[in-house]
Amino acid sequence: MSEPPEDLCSRLNYVNNEKESTQENFSSFEISVAPMVAISTPEYRQFMRIVSPSSLVFTEMIVDTSLIHMSSSVLERKIGLPTDKCVLQIGGSNPEQIARAVKRALPLGYKNFNLNCGCPSDRVQSGSFGAILMKDPFSIVRILQAVYLETGIVMSVKCRTGVDEIEDYGSFKKMIEIIVENTKCRTFYIHARKCLLKGLSPADNRRIPPLKYDYVFQLKKEMPELKIILNGGLREISDIKSLEGKVDGVMLGRKPMDDPMFFAEVEAKILGNSPVSTLDAISLYLNGLQRRLYARDMFMQMDLYSPSLYTVPNKKRDHDPNTLSNVKVLPSGEVEYLCRHADLRPIETVLHGRRGCKEYKKEIAKIARNREPTHAVIPAIHKYFLNTLPISEQEPCITN
Repeated sequence: MSEPPEDLCSRLNYVNNEKESTQENFSSFEISVAPMVAISTPEYRQFMRIVSPSSLVFTEMIVDTSLIHMSSSVLERKIGLPTDKCVLQIGGSNPEQIARAVKRALPLGYKNFNLNCGCPSDRVQSGSFGAILMKDPFSIVRILQAVYLETGIVMSVKCRTGVDEIEDYGSFKKMIEIIVENTKCRTFYIHARKCLLKGLSPADNRRIPPLKYDYVFQLKKEMPELKIILNGGLREISDIKSLEGKVDGVMLGRKPMDDPMFFAEVEAKILGNSPVSTLDAISLYLNGLQRRLYARDMFMQMDLYSPSLYTVPNKKRDHDPNTLSNVKVLPSGEVEYLCRHADLRPIETVLHGRRGCKEYKKEIAKIARNREPTHAVIPAIHKYFLNTLPISEQEPCITN
């Protein structure tokens, strides 16, 4: 392969014509769990992988500089190791820094990366990233190209249909066209609302601007070669089924946050797979918590052998089992994992809308407060699942 040329236009052509994409391909109709701040934790993602193995699960957004400079112990708690079909979402505006952030995550096993171009929060705006990037599509191009030239990774993009006064379909399509013409990006996760950078909170921006599904449908019709995933306002199985043939998939956030077992229903009624029972999902999840100790070892190895781009933590304080509050070293030398609230938070709402939900959540809080070992959880909560109804008989599926 020839050396890349120096000028930008030639470099863009070089990338588009000569380098191979490492973007992973997923199923024909994609179901995704959206990136959610303080929700899409390593624990939550692990539980959602069990509930819906076919779904793509995003990390919460992590800022490029945080990913570069964060100590390994903090990074382990923030993003953890990747699960199958996991996407790491990065926020930032500096192409070189985002490329460095991607390079730091690669040794951990992350393969799929997404650029946040849709977050409207004040904190994100102050860093000139998130939704504000949509006002200058070429700023998005420069980021995607920098990452690709440095790593060979093709980032996907998560965006809105508009921002502030830029809300017409023509401007929305033009932004996508600029990205497609100048990068290898062909996958777009589109929240079908514009956002207002001033005057609305992030929560209000998720519900007040009207949905523009027609923009997303028209874009897919006019640019069928793109992979278009629709986000926004989807809460029922019927909502998802109504999109068959109109887009390539859906992304849900608030619904799986409130009711994670809804995705077991999605697995059955949309994807045609056998759903896992709630109690089985919890049991499998608890059995996998020992993986957290393995994850810590992986992050410690990254400290020892990766380039010194960040502060190296105190190894004994951060990694010695005898100094960790959520493990207990038994006389035999074996390590027993003790449940923290962060570990149990993903399973707090599994009885959403069902009898006994309030009492169940109190029991979970008690287990976390007492730091019970994982093997003590199922006996304590089993009674709450004796009368829960199974997922109803499967309906016709979109894909098999």
